[in-house]
Amino acid sequence: MKIKHVAASQDHVLVVADDGRCYGWGNNEYGKLGTDSTRDSISEPCPNRGMIDHKVVMCGAGRNHSLFLTKMGQVFSAGLNDFG
Repeated sequence: MKIKHVAASQDHVLVVADDGRCYGWGNNEYGKLGTDSTRDSISEPCPNRGMIDHKVVMCGAGRNHSLFLTKMGQVFSAGLNDFG
């Protein structure tokens, strides 16, 4: 697996692999890694289960959220949704 894209915030990291899968680790508060884990912190790369059916090309890591851009031009988010 080769990494095509990396995004990092102050406390979590996201990577996109060449096969379009996305992985995250670090602080998972508010579910911002997009995994199916309810743990507040994940220390090893964990696959983003919500994006399993989509080919991710880029991702972004904000303070309390993450964004995922798919090959089809769709944008998905995970994390805190206080402001919609």
